[in-house]
Amino acid sequence: MPMIRVREKNQVTLPGEVMHALGLDSPGHLQYTLLQDGVLIRAVGTPAENKLAKLRRLAQSVTSVYKGRVTADDFISQQRDAWQK
Repeated sequence: MPMIRVREKNQVTLPGEVMHALGLDSPGHLQYTLLQDGVLIRAVGTPAENKLAKLRRLAQSVTSVYKGRVTADDFISQQRDAWQK
């Protein structure tokens, strides 16, 4: 099980995979609830902020089936060039 180190002044750095799972960008806010056997942590923000963070996360992870990242304009240009040949 992965561990997170607690630093001086009770500071922690959340791993990228945790930030990704929470859909959280920096700066952001977390909400916590104390439970009997641990702590529940959730990302909070306005719905618009959460949607924007999700869109950014999805845009970063999108790769083309044509090997590598291709913008919509590049894709259209490639298709146009191939059609004209």
